[in-house]
Amino acid sequence: MLLALNLNTSTAPPYTLLTGRDDNGDGIFNDRPPGVGRNTLRASGQTTLNMMAGYVFTFGRMAPLPPGIGIFGSGGATQVRAIDQGTARYRLQVFVQAQNITNEKNYLGYSGTLTSPFFGRPTAVSGMRKIDAGMSLNF
Repeated sequence: MLLALNLNTSTAPPYTLLTGRDDNGDGIFNDRPPGVGRNTLRASGQTTLNMMAGYVFTFGRMAPLPPGIGIFGSGGATQVRAIDQGTARYRLQVFVQAQNITNEKNYLGYSGTLTSPFFGRPTAVSGMRKIDAGMSLNF
């Protein structure tokens, strides 16, 4: 049985307060109010909890290998194994994985433009809950 939990969390990223006007006359509408620096506002932090569960079925027989982990044989027949493979010829794994299992809303794309109707609000959300199921066959 395989089971994995993964928690990802991040602090609030910064964004910049803008006037929404061309205050300095350079033709670009990205001016900040006087005395306001870059990245002075903060969006909301993000959290995602992910999970994976699976089970491996083994079947079929093959010629047994020497037990253990290490270097086996010599010359051109040398074999290096990092895991004990056992004697099963086939492995069927079934799994379910879920991303953002709590369906936490992770907002992004905050508007820092004072003249925008979306000022201080997020314009997008990411990482909706997603559940995948599948299987793999190794031989």
